[in-house]
Amino acid sequence: MLKSKSRLANKLSFFIAVLLLAVFLLISIFCFRILFTQTQQNLLKQVALQEKAISSEIVHIFENARQYTHQMSLNRDINTYLKGVDSKDEIRTHENYPYVLDYLTKIKESSPLHFLAWVANEKANFYLDNSNTVPDESYVVKDRPWYEVALSSDKPVFTNPYVEWNTRKTVVSSIQALRENTKVYGFVVVDIMLDTIPGIIESRQVDFNDKTFLITSDGTYLYHPDKQKIMTESIYDDGLYEAMNASTFKDFFEEIKYNDASYFMSSYTIGENGWQLISLIDSNRIKKEIINIFTSIVFIVLFFFLLAIISIYFIVSKTTKPYSILSIFADDIANGDFSKNIPENYLKRKDEMGVISISFQRIIDAFRDENQSLEEKITEKNRELEEQYEYIFQTEKAASLGNLVAGVAHEINTPLGIGVSTASHISQLNNDVLQKLNDGTMTKEDLKNFMINLAESSSLLENNLNRASELIKSFKQVAVDQISEAKTSFLLKDNINSVIISLRSTYKNAGHTIKLDCLEDLELNSYPGVYSQIFTNLIMNSIEHGFSNKEKGKIYIKCTADHEFLYMHYEDDGIGISSENLKQIYEPFFTTNRQNGNSGLGMNIVFNLVNQKLKGTMSAQSTPLEFTSFDFKIPI
Repeated sequence: MLKSKSRLANKLSFFIAVLLLAVFLLISIFCFRILFTQTQQNLLKQVALQEKAISSEIVHIFENARQYTHQMSLNRDINTYLKGVDSKDEIRTHENYPYVLDYLTKIKESSPLHFLAWVANEKANFYLDNSNTVPDESYVVKDRPWYEVALSSDKPVFTNPYVEWNTRKTVVSSIQALRENTKVYGFVVVDIMLDTIPGIIESRQVDFNDKTFLITSDGTYLYHPDKQKIMTESIYDDGLYEAMNASTFKDFFEEIKYNDASYFMSSYTIGENGWQLISLIDSNRIKKEIINIFTSIVFIVLFFFLLAIISIYFIVSKTTKPYSILSIFADDIANGDFSKNIPENYLKRKDEMGVISISFQRIIDAFRDENQSLEEKITEKNRELEEQYEYIFQTEKAASLGNLVAGVAHEINTPLGIGVSTASHISQLNNDVLQKLNDGTMTKEDLKNFMINLAESSSLLENNLNRASELIKSFKQVAVDQISEAKTSFLLKDNINSVIISLRSTYKNAGHTIKLDCLEDLELNSYPGVYSQIFTNLIMNSIEHGFSNKEKGKIYIKCTADHEFLYMHYEDDGIGISSENLKQIYEPFFTTNRQNGNSGLGMNIVFNLVNQKLKGTMSAQSTPLEFTSFDFKIPI
């Protein structure tokens, strides 16, 4: 089948989709700009409301303190008490002392925002608070940070934050100097502890990543997200002033960089004391809100976009369906599939599509007939090749067995020849003794020599007959194993030794040696003839190819096993195999020695026996003029 993108319907649908996508992108960009502006304005309003709420609460705290300070300035007992106390001895002995202390306690308890309520005068150099605290002699009214602030106005005023004398807490005081004929005779004060301000700011903070600062008119932090910087650092110390890039504070909303992060900054003035509430809004908030809204719009746009594309695709597909079906048939023809026919309703059409369909059907019929004829010819050729391969395979096996016969026949000649000569010698000894017996010339020494010669000859005859018997037995076992296809239990070392003995005549005259390293009790339940065939072919391959121009070659065979696999290693130190030929050694009929009658099936037979009969694997390595080795891994 042709790829969908190459179909006419897909091309038309894609073209229309691109146009629609361009329109939707333009709409999305326009919506994004509107959303960005609208979201920024909404965020500005939100921050402004937040700052106004925080400011209102803080202003409420100070306004509350101002009102109570004003009430204290009007209290008759307090005024009388401050005018009448001239020394520290009179602080707790004055007649108005109990009333003043009670009133201060009520002022403190009137609001949880009040930290202390107290009075002071310069004449006695003292103060008295609602907890009945009186300072020691080291207390000097003129040296206190609130003194100059109080003298600057006839009304309640607020001090900058300072450390309270007794509790050592940072407070802001609402203080009023009491005057008579312009002369100050005392002070009334309500303290506000700054610990209440962080709770107000943090309760109003909308986002964790935003930052809010409360600073005094000189830039000192009254509130900072890092509590260690409150009252210890100012905006000039940590880079906020440089980020704002201004020496005075005005209400504004613009983007700044602070601590390597991007923020939108807003500044709000609180009350009459010149404090500033500065808000840094994480710019990512705007981006996240825009992305969230924009994502929703994109999903809606994508939904309608996909709906439009699907509708267009179905319409275009229905219109171009005949061309699509014919393209499928053309693709099938190109891939050699001639089994399908053009639908009948296409062949009966009276338009151009009908003409094209009939032409396609004629092409399919012609190719189908030709293809069938070719398949029949290929099948016949394959059958002939299989028969030829089987014939050559059996011929190769017979040739291998013939090598064994020739080897055993040559090897058995020696023990049998010695046996015949020994039998003749024994017969001659026997005749000589009988002659002496008949002549009456037999002596004890003659009899003794006869017995000794007879024993030696009998031993020599027995050894050579046993050797001939062993050769016949080995040949018989190998021959039977190679002919038999039965699966049976056998000792692998005995199997390989039988092959080595049977082939001894083919390699001993050239001085070649074969070393077998195999456990005596390594028993297999497999096909002994397959293993005989494998090692026969490997040894003959080494002799005929590896040692073709070499004497005293060495062959090393090692066999090991675990509970799953048998591992066999075969190696000779012959002339080796080139890297080009090593890639082809398992191919049928590949040989480098065809002039001497080699068929090129030896290693192919080994490969097929290992892989197909034994279900194992084998690999070959070789270095020219050094060695050739084969490794086998066979399931047990």
